[in-house]
Amino acid sequence: MFNPFKILSYLKFYQSETKIEEEPTIIENLSTEEKEKVKQLLKQKREEELSNPPTIAIIGKTGVGKSSTINNLFKTNLDVSHSQSCTQKGTPIKLTNGKGEIIIYDMPGLGEDEDKDEEHKKEYRKILPQCDVVLWIMNIADREMSSQQRYIREILTYLDGKLVICANKADNIHPENWNISYNMPSNEQHEILENRIKDIRSKLCKIIPDLKEELIVYYSATKRFKLNDLFGAMLEACPNDREWVMNERIDIEDFKELIAPEILKKLNNDKI
Repeated sequence: MFNPFKILSYLKFYQSETKIEEEPTIIENLSTEEKEKVKQLLKQKREEELSNPPTIAIIGKTGVGKSSTINNLFKTNLDVSHSQSCTQKGTPIKLTNGKGEIIIYDMPGLGEDEDKDEEHKKEYRKILPQCDVVLWIMNIADREMSSQQRYIREILTYLDGKLVICANKADNIHPENWNISYNMPSNEQHEILENRIKDIRSKLCKIIPDLKEELIVYYSATKRFKLNDLFGAMLEACPNDREWVMNERIDIEDFKELIAPEILKKLNNDKI
């Protein structure tokens, strides 16, 4: 006999144990009719979730590369001028790439003025808990960490693990001798970048003792360097039931396009 309660119990189980888009595989105890019903319900759930686009909040000072980060992760066209300090409200920006809609909250930056900070913090408390993931974008060369420690400590109370620390502008780190041919840091830059990320983590671990290493990423948005690592961190921070929805929207600009053609040809030949 067709049993709707058994159908719903299996649906709940599979949603908790597998990704929504994956077809259930352990349904031996269901009849053919019940199996088809489970598949239909999962398809319906998938469509409902996809109609609720991934929501990302980006926080950071003017000029840290918030817009270029989003544009190169999703092949969108967020206006770079939108990162100016005139941003006073966390207004949702709907962007569309070839894979669907994404909602971005370009949050007002902190530290401009004490009175404004209090207003901005109200915006943070209202909007950040609604987001799938929150990107705290900073310039990796910026050694001023005390204010960032203070602000991050305040928002942690309502973020529930959704925070990713994004250390941008790796290509501008001293001595600014980026290897243009290979589109990678020079040896000197690589060592400095690794040391900087260790220093940032050690300072942030004072307020987030269990901060995972994979949730702090250095990268270059303009050079498209380590964007895959950054997106991996976003998936790690995203709630499990929304992770696959975020993954549906990924459309990262190709890092290899900025490698010198003759170098890329040689690298491809070496793989053969």
